[in-house]
Amino acid sequence: MHRAFGVRGAVGALRVLRNTNGDVRREFGSAVIPAGGRMMSVRNFRVSARLYQEALEEVSAPEPSTVTSKKASPAKTEPETNWEHLKMADEVRSVLKQKGFKNLFDVQLACFEPGVAGKDLVARSRTGTGKTIAFGLPLVTRLLTEGGRARPGNCRALIVTPTRELAKQVSQELSSLSRNISVAVAYGGASYGMQAQHIQRGVDILVGTPGRLADFLQQGTLKLNNTSMCVLDEADEMLKIGFQQQLNEITGSLPREKQMMLFSATVPAWVKELANKTMKSPVMLDLVGDSKLKCSETVRHVAVMTPDWMRTRILADLLTYYGSTKKAKSIIFVPTKREASRLAGSEELRSTSVEIHGDITQARRESALGGFKSGLYRNLVATDVAARGLDIPLVDIVVQIQFPEGKTGGADEYIHRSGRTGRAGKSGTSILLYTPEQGGALGRLEREIGVKFEKVSAPSTEAIARAGSTDALKKLSAVPDVAAVQFMPVVQEFLESKNLMPKDPESAELVKKTWAKCVATVANVKKGVFSRSSLSLRPNFTAVHFKASKPLTANDVTAAVGKAVKNAEGKLENIISFSQGAIADVPEELKVSLLE
Repeated sequence: MHRAFGVRGAVGALRVLRNTNGDVRREFGSAVIPAGGRMMSVRNFRVSARLYQEALEEVSAPEPSTVTSKKASPAKTEPETNWEHLKMADEVRSVLKQKGFKNLFDVQLACFEPGVAGKDLVARSRTGTGKTIAFGLPLVTRLLTEGGRARPGNCRALIVTPTRELAKQVSQELSSLSRNISVAVAYGGASYGMQAQHIQRGVDILVGTPGRLADFLQQGTLKLNNTSMCVLDEADEMLKIGFQQQLNEITGSLPREKQMMLFSATVPAWVKELANKTMKSPVMLDLVGDSKLKCSETVRHVAVMTPDWMRTRILADLLTYYGSTKKAKSIIFVPTKREASRLAGSEELRSTSVEIHGDITQARRESALGGFKSGLYRNLVATDVAARGLDIPLVDIVVQIQFPEGKTGGADEYIHRSGRTGRAGKSGTSILLYTPEQGGALGRLEREIGVKFEKVSAPSTEAIARAGSTDALKKLSAVPDVAAVQFMPVVQEFLESKNLMPKDPESAELVKKTWAKCVATVANVKKGVFSRSSLSLRPNFTAVHFKASKPLTANDVTAAVGKAVKNAEGKLENIISFSQGAIADVPEELKVSLLE
């Protein structure tokens, strides 16, 4: 099964050419990279592992001056993955195979060789294409290949992320690539003590947010003088939300000789300026390039015109309509913390929604995210704190209830928010609510991001009813008979009281069963409810009173039950003696025989 690395195979060919000076050039789609030189654009980057291997074999030949890939021998078989040719650490290769990963995304393939070679690089690719693994694979491979240990208070590699959620996710992802690499995380909203202890012992990889890392540097807890690799993840967001001073302090504490890698979905001017300050002749990997499409290719983009005062009511209808085919997970982006709290607590959404924003505690934040990921909540109402870094699998719908704003007319904001769905090749739907006055702005947004929105009206009552009934019927069909049976007596009593019970026994049984499943669905009972003892609350036991005019001992009760029921020895629990006999927990399988 493919999970984190992407699902698209490599479909293009790598051509290797030798010019008259003997320099090898590698052409990736439309981009030519001089050997040891810089790649300015790889928007059409594709790699064919077979042709790559054959082309390298051709280059090793003394003749001729120009080399083309030869046809594959009929005896050769295609490689099972598109990364077999990469010279990654054996342990990492083994981990990928154990997890069943087949193909890497373009950005992951493109970054590996310059990353392992220790080159500075700036990588830009669409949201949801696996940038964490793009820097993780070469980084972990370098650490394992070079060997050694981090000095106390130092890290061998530093990864800086804008949010605590992203920092934790990155650390978990990298930890899974090797058991021989130590990974620690440092972020705000949590105790300094435990984080400081990990750093003081020395770690191979430290993942952290700018504010907490700057604090540790100022306290002297963290030193970066022996750090040889640094990754700035989501660099544009870190600068946008005001971390420039902390980033300057962090990068200024690094040694002169180090490798810098910068990753982001957008690369505005201030990010290029940061790259120029911290990097030496970086390789530029642009997997978006001049393509008009800046958003994920697997996302459907829908625009719904609605007045402000109708947003909450229409939002509930949209979630029903577009999420009816399955238990859809939705992230709803709102502009303010107050709006997040109001919307999550609204009558339409409060039973299925949870909020996340900057004012809630770290414990509540983690609880909310955990509940959303597990399916306890279907809707996550969030401010932009969740727009970056959260890698929540299988988000089906993203809704932006207000038109995005920003220096690029809201384009960057829309790209990052809509990118929370349609990740790793999965499909998703992005819904944007806009007012009649914002029609012109919508057109400008379309041109900026290269997307033509499906402009639709709010779904009709008939469409909502049909969509809602589809979901309801699926829930009804999923109720097992064992759960329905528990409601049959109550249902029969109700139907008879309303004179609704059919006279035909077969029809009556079908009606009772259907009604019982309906009641079970409304009661949210998805399986049989086990009995429990009123004495000890033990499941599948019943408390039975053995009446007598005097106290009964445990031996008295056991002997009496043994005479009445076969194979009852040792099955009674919690025998309590009192003036009117005794009470004991009896297993369900013995209860019927005993009472008879």
